[in-house]
This record gives sequence, C-alpha cells and structure tokens, in this order.
Amino acid sequence: MSVVLGVATLLGGITAVWFIVEKVVPWVRGRLRPRLSPFILDDGGTRRFFTWRGRDPIHLINQEEMPRQLRGFSAPLCNALRRDSGLEPQFNLPDGLRGEVVYELSPDFRAKWRLLGGNSDGLGDQVLVVVPK
Repeated sequence: MSVVLGVATLLGGITAVWFIVEKVVPWVRGRLRPRLSPFILDDGGTRRFFTWRGRDPIHLINQEEMPRQLRGFSAPLCNALRRDSGLEPQFNLPDGLRGEVVYELSPDFRAKWRLLGGNSDGLGDQVLVVVPK
C-alpha cells in the first residue's frame, strides 16, 4: 500500500512540475510587461519615456505605432541624450539608418514609436538614432 502511495505521489509531483513549466510560466510571461529602464525626461509636467536597443529589450514590445514628430522637444531630447547617455544623437533617413533607433514608449510600456525630426524646428522625415561618440 505504501509503495503505491509513494508512486502516486511521485507521479503527481512530476505532473505538477510539468503543468507549471509548460502552462503557467508562459501564461505569466505573456501577461507581464518587459523589464525596462527607459530614459525619462520631463516635458512641461509630463514624463516621457525613451529607449533604444542597447539600453532595453525593446524587441519585447510588439506594438509599434506610427512615427511621431519631435517638434520643439527635439533640442531638449538631443541635449539630454548627449549629456546623460554618453551617446551622440543624430537623424538618419529611414532607408539608411546608422545607429540605434530611439523609441518613445507609452507610459505603460506596451507600445513604442519612432521619433521623426531633422530640421531646426523639430519637423522632418528623418529618424532619431544614437551612435557612440
């Protein structure tokens, strides 16, 4: 009787481990936000989040929105990136990217979008990237 109980306990334990590894862990991973440590800047009382491939695992954020124009925030962002990240921001044409694309993140870190600019007024069709100094 005790042998049967021991075998049943062992099989139950194996089944429980299999269930957790195969079913529970993937479900939890799919519901968790990726761990990110974005570059945070204040834009008139609003916190804005920025990141790039070398800083965070942005490939885990599947939802990519349409690119946004930087407008007047272009100069403050580029100055802060230059000063605090140790990288040099620059603008590249979308078909000739040389560097790591800078993305702005939604506050919940579930969406990202590229940033466009390139002219002195922060408007343009070029993508913001960072390159080593």
